[in-house]
Amino acid sequence: MNTLKLELYGVSGWIEPAVRIVIDGVDLVERAHAVELFFATAEGHPEAAGWYAGLPRSEVAPPAERLFGRDPFYELDKVALLVCAGCGEEGCWPLLARIEVAENQVAWRDFEQPQRPGWDLSGLGPFVFERKQYQDAIVALGNIRGNF
Repeated sequence: MNTLKLELYGVSGWIEPAVRIVIDGVDLVERAHAVELFFATAEGHPEAAGWYAGLPRSEVAPPAERLFGRDPFYELDKVALLVCAGCGEEGCWPLLARIEVAENQVAWRDFEQPQRPGWDLSGLGPFVFERKQYQDAIVALGNIRGNF
């Protein structure tokens, strides 16, 4: 099983802090960068690889709701786990994943960058978390920021 850690951090130009997603001690942005670099370089834009910031706080879809697979921004069965590092808009440059919640575990799979449908992100995940540890990580974040 993978382990999840959630941390608040400031993003340059953002008023609210974002949520850094760390899986087994590695930031999800770093993981995405490593998988996307080949495709971004092939397009001639290596800087596009991993051009994400963490999960923003949103009144429409708070991080706790998103992490249980509910994201009203997307009608698909996927959730934006990361958003554009430049503007913070999830519709601009999101990293999407399917979140499957079961009785004892939560899985993230089928990652995609919808702005680049030709990029194969199958090397990113799947990640499977023990549900109690996953919930504890979300609760710990809420205790830091209150009702996150």
